[in-house]
This record gives sequence, C-alpha cells and structure tokens, in this order.
Amino acid sequence: MSDTLITQEIQAAKQAFAQAFDEAEQALKSFELESLKGLVFPAVNELRYAGRHLVRSLNEDSPKEQLKQIESGAGHARRAIYDVYDAKTLYYFEQCIKFEEDYAKVLSFFNTADFKQDREALQKIKEDLAAISREARETYLEKVKDYSESVKKIYVKWNEHRKELNNFIFLEREKGMRHRLAIITIIIGIPSALYAIFNITKLFSPQ
Repeated sequence: MSDTLITQEIQAAKQAFAQAFDEAEQALKSFELESLKGLVFPAVNELRYAGRHLVRSLNEDSPKEQLKQIESGAGHARRAIYDVYDAKTLYYFEQCIKFEEDYAKVLSFFNTADFKQDREALQKIKEDLAAISREARETYLEKVKDYSESVKKIYVKWNEHRKELNNFIFLEREKGMRHRLAIITIIIGIPSALYAIFNITKLFSPQ
C-alpha cells in the first residue's frame, strides 16, 4: 500500500471516528437531560475505550498500526451510539408500562382506537427488536435509533393525557364520596325516622 493511499485511509478513518464520537456524545447528553437517569455507563465505557485507541494511534510510528487503532476506536464510538439508543428505547418502554400501571383502573374509559393502535405499535417494536441478533450491531443500531424516537413519541402523547386522567379519577372519587355520604346519611336517619314514627303512633293510639 502506498504512503499516499494509507494517508488517505487514515484521514478517512479519523473523520469516521470524529463523526461517530460526536454522535455518541450528543445522543448521550440529550438522553441524560431528558431522562434524568444519569450516565449510561455502557456508552461511557465505549467512549473511554474509543479515546484510548485514539491515544494509542498517536504513539504509533507505523501508519498501518495508526489506522488500525483509529478504526478500532471508531468501532467503540459506534457501539456507544448503540448503547445510548438501546437505553433510550428501554427507558421509554418502562415509562409506557408505568403509565399503564398508574392508570390501570381508568384506562378502560379511554381505551380509544388511537390508544389501541399505540399499544399494538409498541408490541410490534418489541417483537422486531427481539428478532434481531445482538451480534448484528449495525442492523440493530439502525432499527433501535428509529424505534427509540417512536416509543418516545407514544409516551409523550400518552403523558399529555395525565391531567385529564387525574381529573377523571378525582371526579370519580368525589362522586363515590358523595354516594357514600348519602348512604351514611340515610342509615343514620333511619333510627330517627323510626323513633318519630313510634312517637306519632304512640300519640294517636288509644290510651
């Protein structure tokens, strides 16, 4: 391989490394801010490994070894992207599950065609991701990036109904409370009514 050719390959590898590293870093920062879950440690570790390979490339005298180290680093950066979107997809799946658990008793009143469609979409995403071998990282990454946004959109849409659902729960509880108070009032009033009837009967009965 000529010096010119390997120099071009090293330059291309550096660009690929920088692009993957930047994408992973931005995805990681964005997810940490929106989820408040803290660091996604698998992704952080992959970026650390990527940086280690980059440092090693700087200490290599052989252009071929430099290229090898940079390409290895880029591979770790791409795996970091995979880890972030994998964590993001899992997080929003968990949020959807928690939403259904929070409103399990009232969701039947809001079980619209749109809600059913969302649940079917979530199930399809689960099945599609489960069908992809984790060894096929590039395929999985491509899918999980798109699906993480799809699951997020469903959760955000559902979450917009929290106020409506909370109001519904409050009104139902208030209605139930009024019903119970009415029953209690009736029960308490029965002895008084019976006593009054007894006194009236006694008053008008022959002595």
